[in-house]
Amino acid sequence: MSEGMGAATGANISAATSAITDAKGNASSSVAMTATPILHLADAHKAFGENEVLKGISFDVHKGEIVCVIGASGGGKSTLLRCLTLLDHFDRGELEYDGILVTKKKAVRRQVRDKVGLVFQDFNLFPHFSVLRNITDAPLKVQKRDKAEVMARAEQLLDQMGLSDKAKAVPCELSGGQQQRVSIARALALDPEIIFFDEPTSALDPELTADVLKIMRDLADEHMTMVVVTHEIKFAAEVADRVIFIDKGLIAEQGGPQIIAHPQSARLQTFLRKLEV
Repeated sequence: MSEGMGAATGANISAATSAITDAKGNASSSVAMTATPILHLADAHKAFGENEVLKGISFDVHKGEIVCVIGASGGGKSTLLRCLTLLDHFDRGELEYDGILVTKKKAVRRQVRDKVGLVFQDFNLFPHFSVLRNITDAPLKVQKRDKAEVMARAEQLLDQMGLSDKAKAVPCELSGGQQQRVSIARALALDPEIIFFDEPTSALDPELTADVLKIMRDLADEHMTMVVVTHEIKFAAEVADRVIFIDKGLIAEQGGPQIIAHPQSARLQTFLRKLEV
């Protein structure tokens, strides 16, 4: 999906952000700020050879908070998510989950991975597994949880995702939107404390995008802690407690969802203008 697809008009964004402001007052008032955030990131850097992709990123995420990360392609958003979910590592900086400092020790990383769920933009389902096995495989084999408990949770998630009749199907028999809903169910089946979404609608057409965004709105209503990298600006305006705009490896602006309707930095103004927001 191009950056412009799914973008709302300026009037719609203003209405959405006004409603959020009226309901929340500010970016953090709807979230109880605990002493220890679920995620703490300080001065994170990442380079690939001579290309410095992340140049000192710092932010916290608290329980129940929805943080949307926006920015142009190539700005470092996906690299940030890969490092936060331990698929890669920061070159330097400090990353903590629930006060646990992430190091290169396998035992520490294993402990932290149980707290984290990830929904990929291209689904990443096992093509030869059924829908049910895609959802239950990691809880059974990695987390070593009770089979009856895992199966009951999977059935609940399939019902929540509107996929109760697809348990025995394989991914190639599903639409893109259905595959992404399976991917979300798979992440939730791990019972994570925080879920990361890497542009979850980028591979979907507008109609299927609406279905996936509805599921994500439902999760937001349930106060699931989420960090969402997205080009769906209207979604960010409606759902986020906080919006982070990353540009050239740095946080160029962040704040409540009202920054979408009223950006302060020239760079964010230019970015939103190109999206026709």
